[in-house]
Amino acid sequence: MSTTDLHANLLPYDYYADKGDQPYGLARTATLIRAARAEASNVMLFDNGDACRARHLATSLRRPTAAGPGTTR
Repeated sequence: MSTTDLHANLLPYDYYADKGDQPYGLARTATLIRAARAEASNVMLFDNGDACRARHLATSLRRPTAAGPGTTR
């Protein structure tokens, strides 16, 4: 099984649109992963990327660049 484009969404909530009960989020994904692992004993989980991008939480987790402010990555 794999995940992709989580974009650091912890909860199934869209903060930009101020709407809850969205079909995404790490909390919802964790529930689905637990259910899949309960069905089979040999389950591998892969993340395809974008787990920490494009959200306020992800931005706050990034380290500053060594070159200083105003530089691009």
